[in-house]
Amino acid sequence: MSRFGDEQSSAGPRLQSTTNQLRMSSLLRQPSTGQPASCPNLDHWPKDNSIGFPYGYNHPAAPLAAGSFRVSIIFFITNFAGSYDLESCRFVGCERFRESCRQAIPSCQWMELREFIITYISCWMYARQLRSELKLIRNPAKGFLIDNFNTHKRVMKNVSEVDIRLALDVLKLFDWIDMWNVAAFPENPSGTIKTIPSDVLESFLRREWAISLFKATETCPSICPTSLWNIADSDNGNFAGALAIIDHLSTSSPQGPFPGTQRTHANCNAQLCTHAFENTTQIRQLHKCKQKNCKTVDIPIQKLEDRFQNPGPWQPSAWDISQWDSNMSGSQSGVIKNLIDNPNKAYMAVSHVWSDGTGVGQKRQGTVNSCLLDFWINIAKKNSCDGLWWDTICLPVQPGPRRNALNVMLQTFQRAAVLLIHDQDLASSTWVHAAKPQNVAIGLVLSNWFTRGWTAAEFSAASNKIAVVLPNPDPQDPEPFTMDLEDIIFTPDTCSKSLPTLAHLQASRILTLNTLQYVERSICDLSEVTFDSLLRVLRPRSTAWEKDRMVIATLMWNNYMKATLDSSLNMPQLTQGLLRSMKVIPRSAIFHGEVPISSYGGWSWCSQSIFDLGKYGYRELHDDTDWLGRMYIGERGVARAHFYARTVTPDDKGSLCPLGSQHPMIYAKIHNALKDHENCLILRAADDHIKVAPSLLVIPVGHREYKTPSVNIDEPWKQDLIYHYYISCRYIGSVYSIGTEKQPLVGCLLGDDEDQNGKPKSTIDAKYALEKASYF
Repeated sequence: MSRFGDEQSSAGPRLQSTTNQLRMSSLLRQPSTGQPASCPNLDHWPKDNSIGFPYGYNHPAAPLAAGSFRVSIIFFITNFAGSYDLESCRFVGCERFRESCRQAIPSCQWMELREFIITYISCWMYARQLRSELKLIRNPAKGFLIDNFNTHKRVMKNVSEVDIRLALDVLKLFDWIDMWNVAAFPENPSGTIKTIPSDVLESFLRREWAISLFKATETCPSICPTSLWNIADSDNGNFAGALAIIDHLSTSSPQGPFPGTQRTHANCNAQLCTHAFENTTQIRQLHKCKQKNCKTVDIPIQKLEDRFQNPGPWQPSAWDISQWDSNMSGSQSGVIKNLIDNPNKAYMAVSHVWSDGTGVGQKRQGTVNSCLLDFWINIAKKNSCDGLWWDTICLPVQPGPRRNALNVMLQTFQRAAVLLIHDQDLASSTWVHAAKPQNVAIGLVLSNWFTRGWTAAEFSAASNKIAVVLPNPDPQDPEPFTMDLEDIIFTPDTCSKSLPTLAHLQASRILTLNTLQYVERSICDLSEVTFDSLLRVLRPRSTAWEKDRMVIATLMWNNYMKATLDSSLNMPQLTQGLLRSMKVIPRSAIFHGEVPISSYGGWSWCSQSIFDLGKYGYRELHDDTDWLGRMYIGERGVARAHFYARTVTPDDKGSLCPLGSQHPMIYAKIHNALKDHENCLILRAADDHIKVAPSLLVIPVGHREYKTPSVNIDEPWKQDLIYHYYISCRYIGSVYSIGTEKQPLVGCLLGDDEDQNGKPKSTIDAKYALEKASYF
């Protein structure tokens, strides 16, 4: 007899046969004593730091004969659990951790598995306190490899919805273990290697996510649908994260995180928040006083005009608030009269949403409600700041000085001693309060503030303390109340106090993915600003003007590169400058359906905004850390990358479909090129792995010899030069094409179709272009 109470065959433990019965014998041994004097699992943890399994453990293959996805899941987990031979623990020393686990770990219809994980984590945490070597041993999360669910394709052919729901429940448990591991133990961050094991599960997960979002938009009127649908975009398409947050809302706040808010999102949809395009000059400036009729204060804006008259390096533009007296806020128009001159003087910068009424509104620049100004100053002084930067009073009015100030604005946020986040819904919500950090984190990612482009840039630039304005826990206390971001998100510093819920982990991850400050000590792995990170942060965000998003993207990149920006450039010029500076972007970025910047030559493959690049691409087989997944951008705007190429057949003329765009110019250009289809090539990022996929239609115009260094194996200190022939191509457009067998991998130069006189080069035969090209 096995410890599970059943006879065990060579294929694994015998499973119950009733289809709808998920309960199994315990995955834990029964306790050997009534009340143990110590944890019975104290010496059961892996000694091998490289794998995280019990020493000598090998994954078994799920039995093919079972033919059931459910059997495959239960078989694998049961074998894994059995390999640890853990006992059901009643030791009081582990009880504190067990109780914390029960509150944090997601629910699961397989209750025995959840109880096993509770014991697994709580006993391990207790042992970690006693055994110093466990601090160097990989967290037990490493043992859960979800890929083993997909041992055999045959198992996945006939998967019932009941089985898939079981798998999704298990996935939620693994998500929690994985994210807790990476968040709590950054010294060993590899954690679980978890991927969605099949298209079936991924499709079902997307469906469940969409259904939950639809329900949430109907039942949570205080949440903007755009915010809900942007959750996954903000976390690299992590649908499980969106589900966890929505599940938490459905149980803790069915009306959403901002009940009773005055802002309505009835006219917003999944793609657009109508408040993002409000004319903020028609919005009354916010009052923080009860009477709503306090006096105004005038700030001498002309001093900003003088300071930023000419472009130059960063200068402080915060106002000196050291003479402000909160007891006399209504009559202090002359008190704030000097800008800070000392660049080392501590100041607070305010990140806010103008549609809340915290902008200029109906007033002129430099005139503000005294109660609102006093609100900011009060918080600044509590944080030992003698300066205040608030764009309503800290940006010049005249175009030239204003542009010069905007060009260095992110440096202002980077140097600020405190970044203060203010969102009026968040500041007045009864659901969001300091006693529940997870609610604050979730409220922040669903707030109006988190949907804006400028606030994204400000947040990402912050390098010191970040504080969030929240309702005062004492309703009788009129003083403003703030909470530090470090106390809101889950970090290694807070892991010893409590265990987070999956929703808290997911919200924390989204927040940390949007600011570089927490990179090295939190739950994200972003180490630098890249094309992908810019798009992930900014693509879900909105701005009143489309050009502003390109200005923001360039500011964020330049702030990282310590470069300057000329915001007077138009949008295509900003795009070109940004890509020139980046030099390398993912190859998948070239798949878009937009009208390019130019008709031929450099940049003839590029959309006018980086936010359109890759919009209709697909998940690359090679990421941008792999040479095959990269695209290199030259100074003249020629893009160099590698593609699987083939000629266009007569059948393709009727089957090629433009990608995404409905603009008639795109259709006309593609159909015109196909009149001479023998001069056209189809370029794909994949060979025959994906039958119908985004592709490029190009016309070859010649070849260019390209030198690449190669290490000499016999004499590694030397480098040989290898000569490759790249195909110079005229970009026609992005299309959907059908894959074929045996497509050679060739190097291509897109936009290299202009002669020395600036005229288009003549075309060459497509077959000849492939024959002469170097194959990789």
